Amino acid sequence: MKVKKRIAKKRREIKVKFKAKGLTARGGLLLIEELINQFKVRELLDGNVYVKKRERGFDESDHILSLAYNMIAGGSRLEDVNTLREDEETKEIIQQKAIPHPTTAGDFLRSFSPGHIAQLEKALCTIQNRVHSKEKAEQVTLDIDSSIFEQYSDQKQGSCMAYTGKIGYHPQLGFRADTGEWVYGKLQRGSAYTARKAKRLLEKCLERLPKSVKRVKTRSDSGWYQHPYLEACEQCTTHEVIYSITAPQTKRLMETVKAIKEWIPMSDDEDETRFVGECYYVGRRWKKARRYIVKRDGQPRDEHGQLLLPFEESRYHVMVTNSTEEDIVSLMEFHKGRGNMENYIKELMYGFDLEQFPTGSFHANWVYLLIGQLAYNLVVWLKQYGLPKQYLQSRVKQIRYRFLNLAGSVVHTARGVWLNLKKGYLYQKEFLQTLARLRSLEFA
Repeated sequence: MKVKKRIAKKRREIKVKFKAKGLTARGGLLLIEELINQFKVRELLDGNVYVKKRERGFDESDHILSLAYNMIAGGSRLEDVNTLREDEETKEIIQQKAIPHPTTAGDFLRSFSPGHIAQLEKALCTIQNRVHSKEKAEQVTLDIDSSIFEQYSDQKQGSCMAYTGKIGYHPQLGFRADTGEWVYGKLQRGSAYTARKAKRLLEKCLERLPKSVKRVKTRSDSGWYQHPYLEACEQCTTHEVIYSITAPQTKRLMETVKAIKEWIPMSDDEDETRFVGECYYVGRRWKKARRYIVKRDGQPRDEHGQLLLPFEESRYHVMVTNSTEEDIVSLMEFHKGRGNMENYIKELMYGFDLEQFPTGSFHANWVYLLIGQLAYNLVVWLKQYGLPKQYLQSRVKQIRYRFLNLAGSVVHTARGVWLNLKKGYLYQKEFLQTLARLRSLEFA
């Protein structure tokens, strides 16, 4: 057999010079700047947040948006702000004359008191209400949860041992299931209980929903299974709140569950090994019975009817709800959808690197989380109001790779400033359509 002889390819040595002018690697941040302009983000921040003691220097919005742009562009540390700070073209695109040094940014975060944090929360609420001003939805689904953001040091204020055995913070989080918007977030000590001040969290979340919304369906895990929270949902006067909460399988509750006689097959279960039933149960110190929906998973058997796995025949998943209208199969299917909450949390940790906090101050790190909320939502609103519909479920890394971190050059002419992108850019049509949609938005 004749062996084909391969000819070695010649390799050229590429030489490097630092002489090009007017170049940027973040040309796509123009889309974010357009969004910020349309929603009056800069004006609303400066009109609500008053941290600085002197008028000179950077405005509050300069600090906040510099950190937000850093997160959106892929920066994971305060030091990464330097890549924006030294990029004159990017500063021109985002129309910010100067960007604070990382040390200055850290000092700004540490200057926040609890009162200043309340001002920033109010500003974010006002921005969200402006964005929602044209929405007409009457019902939304709200996923509420908490997560451990592990830290590598217990020297940070509030970073301590959590129930998982990890050292870190334990923020509470609320997301809209229809848009993926991060509705509300609050930083907590690592040792804080999951549903601490849950009633207040619910109220804060409801404030940030569109004014047209009258009915809210909430989903939570067993950490939110507590009587004060259930009552807060049932007694809410501003909205009709329908809750769906995973219930811990206590001995008393499971006695009632196992007494259920009628079971209905799950609609998507061809093998009929999963069934749904319901019961009513009165918890300790409760004044009334509440409705429980139960999913029973039967273990697989062989052709002779013998169990393939040597443990209990059935496993259960129990949740409590105050819904009286929907059938039990639909309610269980709805509750299963809360599993998407883990994807939102992963996006915060790995898409925006919010798991690691930059300072040793608890309040400064809380502010950093809130700025992360603004950065996250700007990308969500970009997908919702600008990008083509096929990107609604896309992660920020894909958006960043295709539309934000674009090589280009900024050119000044007598007719204005131009951003020149590569002629063969693959997503040129989508980029121009997105820019046109953002510039045509009209908000009061």
